Amino acid sequence: MPLSSGGLKSKAIAVAIFILAALFAPPALYDLYLEHTKKEDIESQFDSSLRKAESLSDAGELNEAIKLYEEIIKSISSNSNPREYARAQNGLGNAYSELAVNQEKEKNLKRAIQSYQEALSIYTVESYPIDYAMTQNNLGVAYRILAEVRDKEENLEKAIQSYREALRIRTLESFPIGYAKTQN
Repeated sequence: MPLSSGGLKSKAIAVAIFILAALFAPPALYDLYLEHTKKEDIESQFDSSLRKAESLSDAGELNEAIKLYEEIIKSISSNSNPREYARAQNGLGNAYSELAVNQEKEKNLKRAIQSYQEALSIYTVESYPIDYAMTQNNLGVAYRILAEVRDKEENLEKAIQSYREALRIRTLESFPIGYAKTQN
């Protein structure tokens, strides 16, 4: 798998720290290097698992994707790995939304909504504006579809509110494709 320039730069920094630690630094610095490397390894493992879950979902293996997302969520802390946690919650929401198309529409949409809301506890306008907008759009879609099943007016209002939140970020000038998707 090719590394991005950011991944290469991170690896180069880690190697430089290792060399300096081995040559000049006290053991405490070497421990810092080991801690940094361990954190990178954990993030890489989560990223790999998330990509696998996303691939399963894209391939229509929704129950397997849901199972993997739930395993990831159980094994990750929203405090130590907030972005990965939110990404897993958003992916879980997407899988439940897709599953709702063919089975247990209301139950699966409610699960999707719960997952999106959990992702939004991490994805805020201030911290992750693009992810926030994407998740708000996903939440709006889930509420719009849920309105077909029950509480039409209430769920449509919630959908509109979510779309409006997404459009705070997804402006025509800044994100024309995202803007068009949300307007659709």
